[in-house]
Amino acid sequence: MTNDDRVDPVVFAERTLALLDTGSFTMSYKYAVLLGLVDCCLEQLSETGQPPATVRASAVADKVLELYWRQATPFPRGNVPRVLSQRPERRKLDLVARIAEFRQHVRFELPLHRARHADPRAFDALRDRVYVTVVRMPLPKLQRMNADDPFGDGFMYRIGWPDQVSAARVRRPDFDDRIHFKPGVAEALLRVSGIIRPIVQRQWAAFVARRNADVLDDLMLDEFLFDAERVSLDRVRAPLVELQHGGCFYCQQPLRRRTDVDHFLPWSRSTDDGLDNLVAAHAGCNNAKRASLAAGVHLQRWL
Repeated sequence: MTNDDRVDPVVFAERTLALLDTGSFTMSYKYAVLLGLVDCCLEQLSETGQPPATVRASAVADKVLELYWRQATPFPRGNVPRVLSQRPERRKLDLVARIAEFRQHVRFELPLHRARHADPRAFDALRDRVYVTVVRMPLPKLQRMNADDPFGDGFMYRIGWPDQVSAARVRRPDFDDRIHFKPGVAEALLRVSGIIRPIVQRQWAAFVARRNADVLDDLMLDEFLFDAERVSLDRVRAPLVELQHGGCFYCQQPLRRRTDVDHFLPWSRSTDDGLDNLVAAHAGCNNAKRASLAAGVHLQRWL
């Protein structure tokens, strides 16, 4: 990449896909971090629609936790359903296994936004482990084409810490965990996300299938790994209408008859069922928006 502010999205996509094809992947963390970077760029757009110049590693780690949350449940196949392995045989526990332990502790069926309140101390410890792992392992190595490239070519971003940074340093209050995107990269990530995301998910599913020899149908795996479960939003419909003083969030006209609960950041882009991402809207307004991002005037009201 040059220092020009404009990055050719096609060239960027080709280089990213080449990284997925030729990079050294012994675990699935790099897939999760790449999708986490895309999601952070999407959610941190400015009021004028500009992507961020930097994102925090802590924000990327939270996205990684969300991605693995769905996957850390028993796969419903075989005589004894089990959590699918995403690690080399020599490694006893990885993030998926630790998330699965926490989910079993608080009940597997709880969605993430409820499970974090079931045992806040244990959840904070899990979140910290995910954060430290993301900082120490995939972020320094994501951009490398192979294990023999000790510095990486840095075509996406730069960070201020080395590969062998200690967990103690990562946990220090003054640790600078900012990820600085190269000029034009954040915009390119968003422009090609529709191409990159499905390819990453297919390669991720194939990766998991290879590590679980008795699970051969990776098409079924693709649905299991990435088709996030929706929970019923009926309970929050009336409170949202009251919060919005009886008006549709988008057109501001009175809500009557059928009222939809809409994900302001579309579900297809960010599987966030948190209350701050939910609004009450007319069915017509909701259907008109679909998977698109809302206009700036709506963004300001939402903020």
